[in-house]
Formats: sequence, structure tokens, C-alpha cells
Amino acid sequence: MEGSIIALLGRQLFLVAVIGYGLCVLAYLAYVLFPKHVPKSLPTIILTVVSIINVGIVILKSIESQRSPFSNRYESITFFGMVIGIIYLINERKMKVNFGGLIASLIAFSLFFFMIWFSIDSQGVPFTFANIAYLIKQGGTHLASKPLMPALQSPWFFWHVSLAFLGYALFTTGFVLELTSACISIGRNPNFYRVLKNVLIALAVGVVLLVIGDIASSGFLKFIAAAGITISVIIILGMLIGKRHVGQHPYDDDEIKRLSSATYTYVLFAFPLLTWCIVSGGAWADRAWGTYWGWDPKEIWSLITWLIYACYFHFKGHPKFQGRAASVVHVIAFISVLTTYLMVDYLVKWFEFTSLHAYTM
Repeated sequence: MEGSIIALLGRQLFLVAVIGYGLCVLAYLAYVLFPKHVPKSLPTIILTVVSIINVGIVILKSIESQRSPFSNRYESITFFGMVIGIIYLINERKMKVNFGGLIASLIAFSLFFFMIWFSIDSQGVPFTFANIAYLIKQGGTHLASKPLMPALQSPWFFWHVSLAFLGYALFTTGFVLELTSACISIGRNPNFYRVLKNVLIALAVGVVLLVIGDIASSGFLKFIAAAGITISVIIILGMLIGKRHVGQHPYDDDEIKRLSSATYTYVLFAFPLLTWCIVSGGAWADRAWGTYWGWDPKEIWSLITWLIYACYFHFKGHPKFQGRAASVVHVIAFISVLTTYLMVDYLVKWFEFTSLHAYTM
């Protein structure tokens, strides 16, 4: 009985956190667009409160399951969101730049909202408030704790998974600062409208390709077109928001340099954790399945992510590529992180690959 009450309270706090992160997005957006009229501390206070609630969710989940809360997507997302919030707030206090809070809170909100949507969609019911309330009350298959599968019952479980998500959170913070620096820099760029014109052309090309793909019934072409359209829209929104913010709140070159330096520092600290994740995963796999490397899709994509970040370090060390080129590689590397964390599970399902990591679904 006590366990069910703790589980229900944790799920209710999860819903509160989803709403809270949504409010964070709105508060940071209001500050970014109207920095002279919105108190700078308001979005930070909201994010602090939501982060504390997130800590409570993780604690309750640990008590409910009597173990570290990393075994399924729901648990990993709540832990991931908590670490992102805490690390970003520490950085915001140090850097005195609130722009990145919009990106950080948007990432956390997207992950939490995705979990609600995924849980309801998997049950084949409409996405309504009534169904959300019912899901929170009942728990469902994706919000409930389950016993660990035999392969996970190992001392490696805590040290491998917890440090992996700490590394992911550091990569996320570095990505947030990278986008913050990019939005501010582009907003200060005297060639802003020429760059915007080029991105709009890319968006138009993506729309044309999407239409062609639809006519030709080419799923691959539609996927490429949709990805291009999404990236173009994100870039356009970032440029417009950055332009508006810089017009209201000017930044000097030293602040941009500090952002760039902090970005590199977070990636520098996260990279050894990713390395540890791959090495410890191999040791754990040998103990659980008798092989250090099984060419599992998640293993392969983790290695791809490691290689892309290694390329990022090489670009940062080369005077010719340490600017825009390194930033582009950094963005690609973070997309690879998200692919490792979320998309690999779907690729396994779509293409019917065999994966020993399928339990993360």
C-alpha cells in the first residue's frame, strides 16, 4: 500500500514537472524577447523550483523500486531532466547569461512531454487531459517500476548508467551554450538578413523535396526533406529570437568568448564519461553475455558519437576550423547523442534488428 502511494505521488509530481518545464519555456522566452520588461530572475526561480520537484521524483522512484532509477525510459528521462536542470542552473549563476535557459528548459520539457505522449499513444487512446489524468493515476506499463532483467542485476548497473547520463547532461549543457552563442553571434552579425535569406531558400528546397517525395512515394526522400525542413525552421527561429534579444540586450565580445570557452569545457568533461560508458559497457557485457563487443546497434552508435566528438576536439585545435566548422560538428555530435539515447531503440524496432539493449524501450 505504501509503495503504491509513493508511486502515485511520483507520477503526480511528474505531471507537475511537465507543466513546470512548460512554464519555464514560456518564462525564458518572455525574458529573451522582452529582457527590459521581464525580471531576469523570474525564469531562473521557476526552473529552480521545477528542478527541486524533479529531484523529488527521482528520490520517490528510487524508494519505490528499491534501486537506482535508470532501468527504463521513464526513469532515465526523469534522472536526465534533473541533472540537466541542476547543471544548467549552476552554469547560469556562473555565466550570468539567461538566454540558454530557453533551450535547456525546452529540451527538458520535450523529453517529459514525449514520455507522456509515448505512454498514451502506446495504449491507442486519444491524447486528452482525461487520459493523461488516468495515466498518472494508474501508472500504465511505461510509468511503472519493473524488476531488473538478469543482465542488469550487476554492480556495473549504477556506475555505468549513472555516469553515462551525467555525461549526456554535460553534453546537453555544452550544446545549450553552443546554441546560445550561435543565436547571439548571428543576432550581432551585420550580414544577418543575407544569412536569413539563405536559410529561407534551404527551407523552400526542403518543402519542394517533401512534395516530390510524396508524389514519388519515396519514404527516404520525405524523411530527408522533413529533417531539412525541421532544421531550417529551428535555425530561423533561433536567428529571429537571437536578433530580437541582442537588439534589447547587447553582448560584448568577451561574453561570447566566455560562452565558447564554457562550451568546450563541458564537452571536455563529458567526453571521458562517454569513454567510460563504452569501456564499462564492454566489461559489463562480457560478464552478462560473454563478449566485450557484440556489434549491438546501441554499442555501434555510442562509438559513432565518440568518434564525432573526437573530431570536434580536432577541429577546435585547428585554427582554420575552430570557429563555425567546429560548432557544426558539435551540433552533429549532440544529435548523435540523442540518437544513441532515443532513436536507436526505434531503429531497432523499425528495421527489426537484434539488440540486447531492447529493454530500454
